[in-house]
Amino acid sequence: MPNAYWIARYLPEDIEQEKKLTKAKQALSNSQEFLKRSARKHVVTRTIMRYGPKRIAAVLALIAVLTLSSFAVRDYFQKQNGNVLKSIKEQTFELANEPKLSPEFPVPVITEQLILGNLTIPEVIDAVKDPRQKIKIATGIATQLVMQGRYEPKKEILQSLTIADSLLEQLIVPNNSKEISEGLKLIHDFSVTAGLAYYFNQDESLNSFVIHNAKRSAHWVMQILKKQPEDFTDIQNLSLALDNGINHKVFSLEEINRLLEILSPFENAVRTPWLEKNYQRNNILVRGFFIYGLRFNGLYQDLAYLYAAAGKPEQVLQCMDTLLQYQDNFYQNDYATYIENAANIAAVFYTYGTTNHLNDFVQGYCKQKNINTAEFYNRLVSRALIDFPVRSNTNFYTGGGGQRFSNLNLKFSSDEMLSFFLAKLKEEILKIKDSNERNFNLAVILKNEGTLYDYRKEIRGIGETKTDPLYKEAIEYYQQVPKDYLNQSLSIVGTSGADLITVPRKFLFLYPDYRVPFYPFEPRLLAEFYNSPAFIGYVLDHNLFDTLYESADDLRYFELWLLDYQVVMSSRDRTLHDPMPPTIMDRLASKLEERKANQSADLNILYLHLSDQAFNQNKAKKGIEYLQKIQTDKLLNAFQYKLVDFVNTYSLELVGIAIANLTINNQFDLAYSL
Repeated sequence: MPNAYWIARYLPEDIEQEKKLTKAKQALSNSQEFLKRSARKHVVTRTIMRYGPKRIAAVLALIAVLTLSSFAVRDYFQKQNGNVLKSIKEQTFELANEPKLSPEFPVPVITEQLILGNLTIPEVIDAVKDPRQKIKIATGIATQLVMQGRYEPKKEILQSLTIADSLLEQLIVPNNSKEISEGLKLIHDFSVTAGLAYYFNQDESLNSFVIHNAKRSAHWVMQILKKQPEDFTDIQNLSLALDNGINHKVFSLEEINRLLEILSPFENAVRTPWLEKNYQRNNILVRGFFIYGLRFNGLYQDLAYLYAAAGKPEQVLQCMDTLLQYQDNFYQNDYATYIENAANIAAVFYTYGTTNHLNDFVQGYCKQKNINTAEFYNRLVSRALIDFPVRSNTNFYTGGGGQRFSNLNLKFSSDEMLSFFLAKLKEEILKIKDSNERNFNLAVILKNEGTLYDYRKEIRGIGETKTDPLYKEAIEYYQQVPKDYLNQSLSIVGTSGADLITVPRKFLFLYPDYRVPFYPFEPRLLAEFYNSPAFIGYVLDHNLFDTLYESADDLRYFELWLLDYQVVMSSRDRTLHDPMPPTIMDRLASKLEERKANQSADLNILYLHLSDQAFNQNKAKKGIEYLQKIQTDKLLNAFQYKLVDFVNTYSLELVGIAIANLTINNQFDLAYSL
């Protein structure tokens, strides 16, 4: 239980110990008052559950009359509430002024009071004294609103981004290296949040923030590389700013060539002492969740981006020679597994309109890596899937080791870029001579393409989809493949890059979501292959379920899909996914019951979610019916997720809610069985 001494530990170090303790006691007192008031609210709920609403209605009415008839009593409580709110507001401003605190501490307090109408965003920013802290708080408010609401509340998201953008514009490139680093960090944090906001809501007002900030990044990069401040060593943030400028095509060709003149040993054999110091071979630029990184402080990856922008594939491949020569600092000594690789470079050819040189680069790289071009493009488009490390690029949470960095040009790729590379992938697949291999791969890719687009539409709140033709064509190709080919065994990744499972080839298509045989993300992290239920929705709409899922073994693929769904739903603002629509879940459950799928597959997760949705819609009878289908002997399967423990907590929460709902509805025997 937190006490005053515990709270005092987290107050600024420059406050005297006695004052720290006084402030801590005040904060504890306010918190206890808040909890007491919250508890009083729940007393009413528990009373209703115990005695029933009708029996206590008259008592409540009498209490209301007696209380409200007394002006003095009402006025007293209003003043008390006003004092508490004023105190909370003042302490919120104090928290917002603490630069050492991660935004996850002051910002949720701020956003809660925004919801209650106790303060406004301009009020908070005006109360913050330091200009850079103002930017941090404004960006932090936008970050939480975007991660939890995606595209809503639009007004507050726009307001916080507008304030942060205008404050950033007032910053000039300083001479002090520490201040340069701090400024680059603020610019990067804004770029991630604004990028996420635009990804979820394709509004031009949001895109203007993205482009404006990219121009700001480019300006800072040019100034720093021209001046080369002697004691500046923060290549991480400098590289991120360079990436941001390139990703949005704000560097002119003249500026690209100037940057190459400064940075590239291929252009200038004479290197300044500043370059020698900051880009030594043993300097590692760590990106992502682990200690993997690029040697030479990421120089040759950045040079590859610049040469791709300039349309010079030969020089890009020269950079690739160096990147592939020094692979010892990557997972399994393989550059292709790194969070940023040749796929990110290929994206720059598209961004800068130099795609007439793309084939030269891709073919040269694939020859060096001894892979085919179809695999290259398949891995590239798969990197556009949104996984939870995307959220970790924001400066908000401190848990899990703090903020992570990566180039998000594929994650935030436009639909047009994605469409271009998917077309390149299909173009390569059509070159396959074996008809079975060609038709099967086309089937899987078309299904995956539809899923990618549907995820983007669903997460953006767009109801209408236009992916039915993709699913139709995918199924047509699949049905041309003979069964003996479909049933051949295949070794593919399971939940991580180190986890291999053996499945029939048809699994890749019949898995009701995006599925590839390789690991699509940064190695050693988990892959949850749940993105969208659109494909299975199409199958149900067109009565194709029994045609595609012929055997009991085929039905078990839904168990794996539901396990991934459980992981994704356990922390939606972490994984950036939305719940499956109840209508699709209900229809799927009906079809699986018709096929007696529960004899071979565990469907408990499906029923737990369906019952929860039913009770939330005040459909108690339906909720009870779903819970009657739970197989209690399999229930512990939902608690076997060993790699991320909060998934088990979420499963426990769903079961606890189910028991509570059953108890309220006098279904005690069923509750006991759970």
